[in-house]
Amino acid sequence: MTKQEFLNHLPEGVRTPSEKEFETITFVYNYHPSIHPVEGKAQIARLYSEFGMRIILDMQETAKRAQEIRDEIRTLASKMRDLENEMQELSGI
Repeated sequence: MTKQEFLNHLPEGVRTPSEKEFETITFVYNYHPSIHPVEGKAQIARLYSEFGMRIILDMQETAKRAQEIRDEIRTLASKMRDLENEMQELSGI
C-alpha cells in the first residue's frame, strides 16, 4: 500500500500521518492477522480515521508476533522441502 492509496481512503479533514507513523501503519497493515486481505486498505484507513494512531500502535505488538510466526512457517516449510528432497535422493527415485 502506498501512502497515496492510504490517504485516498481517509475522510476529508483527517490528519495526515507522519512518515514514521505511516511506516507503522504499513507494518500493521501487512502483518496484523485481523486486517482483511482484500478490504485491508479501507479497513486500516477506517481504524486510523476513527481511533487515531493509538489503535495502530496497540495493534503493532500482535503484528510483530504474526510476522515472527510467518517467518518461522517459511523457515520450517523450507526445511521440510529440503528433507523431502533428501529422502527422495536416499530412495533413488
